[in-house]
Amino acid sequence: MNKLLFTFILIAASNAGIAQKKKTVYDTKFELSNELKGQKGLGFMTLGSDGNNLYSMSTKGAIVNGIPMGFKYVLNKYDSKMNHVLSENVPMKTDAYKIGYYTGITIGMYGNRIIQTVGGYNKKTSKESFYVVEYNTSSLKPRGRLFLDSFKAKKKGKTKSKNFATTIHDPKNADEFAVIIQSSKTSSKSSASLFIIDKSLKITQKSEFGIEGSYDQTRFTNYMITEDFVSFVCIIKGKKEAPDKANFYLIDRETESINSFEIMLKDIGNDISDFECAIHEDGRLYVSGFYKADGEKVNDSGGAFTQIYTINDGAIASQDIHPFTFEFITEKMTEKQKKKTAKRS
Repeated sequence: MNKLLFTFILIAASNAGIAQKKKTVYDTKFELSNELKGQKGLGFMTLGSDGNNLYSMSTKGAIVNGIPMGFKYVLNKYDSKMNHVLSENVPMKTDAYKIGYYTGITIGMYGNRIIQTVGGYNKKTSKESFYVVEYNTSSLKPRGRLFLDSFKAKKKGKTKSKNFATTIHDPKNADEFAVIIQSSKTSSKSSASLFIIDKSLKITQKSEFGIEGSYDQTRFTNYMITEDFVSFVCIIKGKKEAPDKANFYLIDRETESINSFEIMLKDIGNDISDFECAIHEDGRLYVSGFYKADGEKVNDSGGAFTQIYTINDGAIASQDIHPFTFEFITEKMTEKQKKKTAKRS
């Protein structure tokens, strides 16, 4: 009887512990501001954390023919205990911006800074002006604004202009970030301006170069910003069944010379799911990632690869491909596990 009672007490105590854990995780209560309660719109995006607070952006309203109708961006700040929320509207049409209406906006956390990049079209001049705005992480109000440049905007009817800004940031460099503004000349070519911006919100360098593909066909990734150079990869979306193309760019900060070449991924596979770039101290570019096999590789479910390029001429110094074959995947499985895996395949 005593043994049974002791067992019952252990089970009850165990269940009580589980219940307490669930309460700690799921029953946290905090008050939402009126602004946050009313967010029923285009979405909610987490910007990041400064170590003590979590920041997010909410959107509300609609865009008709590129013109915001009752549109709002709202910055939100949550403390570490999630018991307080601060919300502030991102200013839209104000005297500070002096623009007709927004044609594009990006906002994110770069290091511990909240940075907004925005373009606005001026009907009188037919130009699109781009700005960078930094927000105070304590009050969520603008603390500084930087004018980047104005570009002639090509418009067809009421469609938006052919200029677009992308903000890039190297997680290893908290002091600087960069903005690339593309001006699409044709459906297959863009001119680009890169602005490097320091921690005091000042432009320290501006470089101009060409980009293959229009802004809606391209995306930028693998950013590196150091004292000596800025580098990034531009991905050009492939047409139909053609693979995407990856072009590497390196801008020397002292000479402002620009070197670019294609990262040759076509021979590896048609679907490169992920890859990372690093510049070694020997001055060579290392590219490592994963690929998915195409239909011809019947005994290859994909794998990992590494390439090394000489940056001066873009030549491949070496290439190493490791397929994830069935034998590789099941190498340390028992015979029973191998049979189950084969059946699932």
